[in-house]
Amino acid sequence: MTSGIDIVTNDAGEFVRAAHARDSGEDVLVSLHRLAQMVRVHDSDNQAFVRQLEQTHKAVLFYCLHAGRDLVVLFADRVVLIGGQVLRGSRAAYEAANELGERLMWCGGAELTIQKDVSQKDLRAFAESLAVAMRSKRSEEFKSPTAKIRLRPVSENVRVRGLNVERLSYEQKLVRTYASAVVVMRRFFEAMRAGRFVLPRRLKRIAQNLVDLSSGRAASFLEIGRAHV
Repeated sequence: MTSGIDIVTNDAGEFVRAAHARDSGEDVLVSLHRLAQMVRVHDSDNQAFVRQLEQTHKAVLFYCLHAGRDLVVLFADRVVLIGGQVLRGSRAAYEAANELGERLMWCGGAELTIQKDVSQKDLRAFAESLAVAMRSKRSEEFKSPTAKIRLRPVSENVRVRGLNVERLSYEQKLVRTYASAVVVMRRFFEAMRAGRFVLPRRLKRIAQNLVDLSSGRAASFLEIGRAHV
């Protein structure tokens, strides 16, 4: 009998931890995105950067404490997985997560792991290295300066099957694909304004996804698109 109670208790505990992790996932990704933005325009001893570093460190520790594990984020082709679960958050959170993913993939990685005992010093060193890498040519040679934070590439097959990780309704797929399209197009126009005229592969994939999803149900597709502009 005691064994049975322990099993139920453990299962309940895992469920609670998963719920807490899902709820705090949006905050930690938005905070990481802000840190990556901040280090591009400020030195690491700038007060604005230092404040964001402190906030990001707190957000990471909060997530890890309630999830009971390290922070692991996979930036797939059409979805973001945090702790093995699909990120659930606002449109702004998805835009931030997708932009962060684009920057990390520029450095050659699609899976970010931050250990639960990470320090501010570790985060600072990682952010500084990331800023240097983002100012350089696209590469897969990025080396994390700390063992507490790892960025690694994943196979293209893993990345492109992102939308199949979770069974979504037709309308949910439309909304998620549309949100990704908005982010991709914004990055594309920014690149053009900066004089970079290379057509990203993601643009073609997003266009094909929109065509596939709108096939036969264009009216509902357009209605959902207008609702999320």
